[in-house]
Amino acid sequence: MEFLHIIPYEGKHMSQKYFIFTERLKFGLLTEIKTCTHRIGQVLKKKYRREMDYVYAVINEMDRKLERPIRDLDDVRMVMDTLKKIREQEVDMELKIDPIEVYVCLCLLWF
Repeated sequence: MEFLHIIPYEGKHMSQKYFIFTERLKFGLLTEIKTCTHRIGQVLKKKYRREMDYVYAVINEMDRKLERPIRDLDDVRMVMDTLKKIREQEVDMELKIDPIEVYVCLCLLWF
């Protein structure tokens, strides 16, 4: 595939000059960049969708445990254990959500 189109040009001076047309090169490079950007976006979309599904599943599970009525001491222990798990997983959840927020901002800028 030829991108550069070079035409020799005989000038009045001793050296030979060339006209170089780069429109096809520019078009080819822009097409490649758009294709690569789209592929990267698709891969990031799949990755962060999986991570958000995990975050939603954990939150829904914890929410379900916390919504149960408290009747006896075992229920209190279960609620306290659930709150402990929430505190332990809070940092992990934040680390998963921050890159997703960056990805969303980039998508809004690029697409």
